Amino acid sequence: MFSPSAEKDGQSDRVACEKKLKASFSSHDQAVDVVSCWHSFFDSIYSGKGDGLYFDRFPRIGASKLTPDFTMLFSDKYGIVAEVARSIDYDMDVLESKARQLKSYDVQMSLSAGRGHDAVVPETVDILLLLHTTYSNRGTKLLFDLLERRKEFKPENNLIVMDYDFSQSDAQTMYVFKKMLYEKNGYFRDSALPDEKRLEKMLGIEQKPLKCSPDKFVVNKATYALCNDAPCPIYLATRLWDRVLMLLLSDSDKVVWRQKSSTRTVGLKTSVDSIRQKIVNDIAPGCELSNECITSALEFLQVTGRAEKNGNEWLIHYGNLPARKRKKREGVSAEASLFDMRENGEILAEMYCRGLAGEKWQVEPLEEEETEDEVQQMTILDYLGKNRDS
Repeated sequence: MFSPSAEKDGQSDRVACEKKLKASFSSHDQAVDVVSCWHSFFDSIYSGKGDGLYFDRFPRIGASKLTPDFTMLFSDKYGIVAEVARSIDYDMDVLESKARQLKSYDVQMSLSAGRGHDAVVPETVDILLLLHTTYSNRGTKLLFDLLERRKEFKPENNLIVMDYDFSQSDAQTMYVFKKMLYEKNGYFRDSALPDEKRLEKMLGIEQKPLKCSPDKFVVNKATYALCNDAPCPIYLATRLWDRVLMLLLSDSDKVVWRQKSSTRTVGLKTSVDSIRQKIVNDIAPGCELSNECITSALEFLQVTGRAEKNGNEWLIHYGNLPARKRKKREGVSAEASLFDMRENGEILAEMYCRGLAGEKWQVEPLEEEETEDEVQQMTILDYLGKNRDS
């Protein structure tokens, strides 16, 4: 017997499921954005101009394999170890865990100088903590109060707290990073850098924000795809879909995919190890992505109906995702492809939650089903190749 209340409860559960997944995706995606911003900033201002040695996006430091979110080696005189935390939880156990993690970076560190170069132990290393602006004021106070009460957590190296926000002003979206104006906050001990490139001068003394719009970091993000934190299943599943799996397609499969059909798929046989090797060798060298992490992402795709497991092999039904009405993009750019990636994440979240409920995704053709001759579907990979060749 049909029960309207049961249907309503099912819809409510699905909405809650989608909301949770989308929040998880957004949180990790923002962390990748933040790392990509600093990576792009470092490469353009420092390493590209001879005042910086290396930005390590996937650091593994010391015998204990410390894993900060990134490190910046400016010279043998100065380096920064950085951690991105959307918030510092008000729960004391969580707060102490974060303080303990920051304290673990308070050692003599060998920072990577890039492939083919020996690691460097800078004379001075500062610790940088990046907090979302929603939680930064209270979080900063809680953290420094704890460090005053519990001396075993207080680092000898300077701890500098900055906040970040993704804002929109004058019709332009951008990340904005500001050094916290708090009396106990540390300072960048970067006097070894040229005066006009000192972070303390710009962010501290002059209190200027560091601004990073998508056009400045989107190619960097597309190139490396991930950050040092293990991605949640929905995020990795989305990056597999928009960045990794297409690299495993045959030329004939790519012809089918480029037709931009929302109903046709190609059968891609692969394995966890093949995917991991493609990521760590060709996309994100230095990333230590575990087989368990990749398996979780493939199992996520399995619930959406786009993957099947057969022993140690996986069959991926790869193609363009069935979608809500997609937003039309003006022109072709890496930024447009990045928005498409985020939309794919939302679509996969909806497919997953429907799959959990035993529903099949209702395929809705794209607004215009174009023919192969009409379609020149530029991917983020095409964009990167085009810019690298120019």
